[in-house]
This record gives sequence, structure tokens and C-alpha cells, in this order.
Amino acid sequence: MKSETRVPQQERSIEKKEQIVDAGLKMFSVKGYHKTNTKEIAAEAGVSIGTFYAYFADKRDLFMEVFSRYNSKISRVLATIPVKDYLRPGSERDFIMLLVDKLLEAHDISPGFHQELESMIHSDEQVGQVMESLRKSSIDMTRNILGNWKKVLRPRDINAASIVIQHAIEEMVHAIRFKTSDVKPEKLKNELVDMIHRYLFI
Repeated sequence: MKSETRVPQQERSIEKKEQIVDAGLKMFSVKGYHKTNTKEIAAEAGVSIGTFYAYFADKRDLFMEVFSRYNSKISRVLATIPVKDYLRPGSERDFIMLLVDKLLEAHDISPGFHQELESMIHSDEQVGQVMESLRKSSIDMTRNILGNWKKVLRPRDINAASIVIQHAIEEMVHAIRFKTSDVKPEKLKNELVDMIHRYLFI
């Protein structure tokens, strides 16, 4: 049971839990959730299976901990976007470029784990709900940004435009980071930015 797992207090205990979390991230990223078991994770972490269960109820408990930390890292990257610095007229394309760059940076945190999350959306209801919540937050962020430019925007429906942009960026960022293409990533990024800029402002 989750209530029986240990909350580490001493430095050595905290270190062991961190070893398990790091090992879980590595194994889930390389082998995937369903092909990884707790014995393999414990071995990768250099701890006994008993130590694993002292900190985590099961493999899924660990996965959700890794997922939570991964989300926190992405949030910290996106929180560094200086929106107010790009609200002056003429800076719109530069901001779109910055936004795409930040999302590419976020996808560099752990590409393998992100791909595993995408594959689990349809097989794990909780993972799907969390991912959908993150997408909604991203759409809300986009809507708030577009609200600052509403007087010069070409689309009249900001809500619809926010959804279109969020999905366009997400799909292309995935294509750039996770798929093989004959076209250089920088070229794909520039085409994406130009497309969004024309859609919004020209």
C-alpha cells in the first residue's frame, strides 16, 4: 500500500530514493513502461528489491513520480518565456520563434520518456487525463498571449486560433524531435514559425 511506503528524511535515504527515480526514468525511456519490471529498476538503481518497495508501492507508483517530476521540469522551462518583452509591435514573429524554441527545449529534457507518455495516453486513463490537462494549460497560455494582440490578429476567434496553434506546434515539435526527415530541423522550425505568423498576422 502507498501509505506503508517510506518518506525519506536522512540524506542517505533521500539519495536512495533519487537513485530509484533516476533508474525508473532511464528504464521507462529506454524499454518502455510495460516492458520494464521493478527488479530491473532496482538493479539499475543499485538497490535491493526490498528497498524499492520501501519507497514505492509498485512500478506505477514510481512511474507517476517520474511523470510528476518531468512535468515540473517542463513547467520551469516554459515559465522562463518573457512574454511582456515581446508585446511591442513588430516583435510577433520573434516571439513565435522563441515559443517554438522553448517547446523544443522542453522536449529535450527526456525525449524517450516523452515518447513513452504519448504511447500511454490511450492505455492509461490517468496519464491521458494529465496529458490532456497539460494541453489545455498550453492552450490557455496561448489564448492569454493572443489576447494581447487581439487588435491586430487576423483570426477573429481567439479560442479556435489558440487550439489550432497549440496542435500545430505540438505536432511539428514532435516531428522535429522524434521523427527522421530529409529536411533539416532548423528549416522545419522556420517554416512552422512563418506559417503561424502568416496565419495570425498577415
